[in-house]
Amino acid sequence: LVLGAVLATAACAPFATYPPIETHGLLANPMHEPVPTIIAEGLRYARDRWWGADTMIFNLPEGLPPELYDEVAARLGDATPMTGSEQIAFHVISLRTRGAEAELDLIRPASDRHELVTLFFHRTPFATHRVAGLRAWRLPAEPDPPHYVPAAIVTDPGPEDESPATLDESASANGADTAP
Repeated sequence: LVLGAVLATAACAPFATYPPIETHGLLANPMHEPVPTIIAEGLRYARDRWWGADTMIFNLPEGLPPELYDEVAARLGDATPMTGSEQIAFHVISLRTRGAEAELDLIRPASDRHELVTLFFHRTPFATHRVAGLRAWRLPAEPDPPHYVPAAIVTDPGPEDESPATLDESASANGADTAP
């Protein structure tokens, strides 16, 4: 019975890789669990271990939606997405989930360079993913430019055939006299 429960909970965990590899994965939406949890837990671990500033700045792989940045920032509480390349930030490079195991590659700022680190996660039945180990590669790494685009910029502007009203049309619509 216990073995059946363990197998059932492990069978429900999706496989995902971000950024995606050449083929489509089983998980098409990065907002689905466990992706936000693993990213937030990895950044929390990195912040607690290596970050000395008040507000942590982070960058996610290219192509992830702004809602994921917002979700991760909300889970961390004192973190904000990277918006300028001059900012010192943690860069999540890739994420791989395979059932109860996951790996998160990130670039962390070091004293005189950036270093690649792999965090290893494990999930037990009825619990969330937690950092189980790390591998600091001690190799210099080049951080990515910022990928965050606020949701307000991403929104659909509407049909192309609608043009904004001119100042004269706006004044007429409001009952103002447009005569000189």
